[in-house]
Amino acid sequence: MQTHERTGQEVDASVGLRLDICPQLEGGNPREEMDNLSTLVVAGRHRHGLGDQDGLRKAVDLLDGAFSESFLNEKNLGHVPTVQMLLEKSDRAIVLPLYLYEHGGRTIRTTPFSCPWDSGQVGFVFVSKADAKREYGWTRLSASRVQRVISVIEGEVSIYDQYLRNDVWGYTAYRGDELVDACAGFYGCKPAENGMLDALPEEFHPLVHRGEFTYLLA
Repeated sequence: MQTHERTGQEVDASVGLRLDICPQLEGGNPREEMDNLSTLVVAGRHRHGLGDQDGLRKAVDLLDGAFSESFLNEKNLGHVPTVQMLLEKSDRAIVLPLYLYEHGGRTIRTTPFSCPWDSGQVGFVFVSKADAKREYGWTRLSASRVQRVISVIEGEVSIYDQYLRNDVWGYTAYRGDELVDACAGFYGCKPAENGMLDALPEEFHPLVHRGEFTYLLA
């Protein structure tokens, strides 16, 4: 990530505008503050403070009626790998694995990490097929529609990963010495990609497109 020094080059002198971008030290948890389509289920020692608090319950509830009660009674429904296997077998959800790398910090994604010592699968993420159909008004799930849902899942996991890595940002926009606007809660540091343009007053958009803004990292 490029860090700009505070110089006159970062100021749009023609209109006297300045845009500062800074890290948000305590970014909001997107699993609690955003409307997610997916549900994260995390196992074992990683469960505390990671994933969705009610994720396992939602996954188990989805199994109701997919198998006989006697069959489910024989299974350990508190064991996350078992629940993942049953959910995939039920064909009621689109399911992806969750992998965590933990070494000084934490990062999470749906594909394995190369390090075999500090990483591994810690759970899974899913969207029920009924929820996917309801969300998009579909009556059936084609292969392309399933892929669309997978892309949504990966995007929501990516945002959660940015939160875990403290990659959450805000901006302050000035006209001369006057504070025009300020907003925070953007995941990822690139203002052209993280949604800042949707909140930022339009007169500041050229600064973003030209890269004429300042990262305040201290």
